[in-house]
Amino acid sequence: MKVYYHGTTVECADNIRKHGFGRNREVSYPREGLIWDCSDPDCTYMYSEHDEHDEGDAANEAEGNAILSAAVSGSQASHVVVFRLEIPDDVADKFCEVDYSCENMADRGAFYIDNDILNQLIDDGTIVLLSGDVGNYNPEFRWFYVAQLVNQDFVCFSQSEMENIEMAKRLSNGAFILDY
Repeated sequence: MKVYYHGTTVECADNIRKHGFGRNREVSYPREGLIWDCSDPDCTYMYSEHDEHDEGDAANEAEGNAILSAAVSGSQASHVVVFRLEIPDDVADKFCEVDYSCENMADRGAFYIDNDILNQLIDDGTIVLLSGDVGNYNPEFRWFYVAQLVNQDFVCFSQSEMENIEMAKRLSNGAFILDY
């Protein structure tokens, strides 16, 4: 059995619980579209606790991505959700692919699986899906979370959003200067 973790916003988790991964996207955010521009909308991305990555690392990576997703999307919830997917070894070997979509993802134990296959395997009981509310996300600090992104090219921000991010970076670095 291989174990994977997928972190997401409360809003997306509710939709996943109702409809499955990638199905009937009812989630509405202040921002439109995908959260990560480098992602395939027909796949679910997750972290593995196998190989050099232990359970804590994988769960923490998923939680970190969930917090960033909440910040980027404008989620108003005070926490995020991490799904735990328990997948039989032979099924994981067949359907879970190493994630090379963004720099260093493969090195961090990231994988992806097609949503239709994932939902079918959950529906037929092959994959066990568990979830829990985690994290301490504060929507009022969303720009400080987003400012931590090393490469913001993977997310499209408006000019106004970029100004908020730049202000959060300056505040985080202690270099806040008032311009009059």
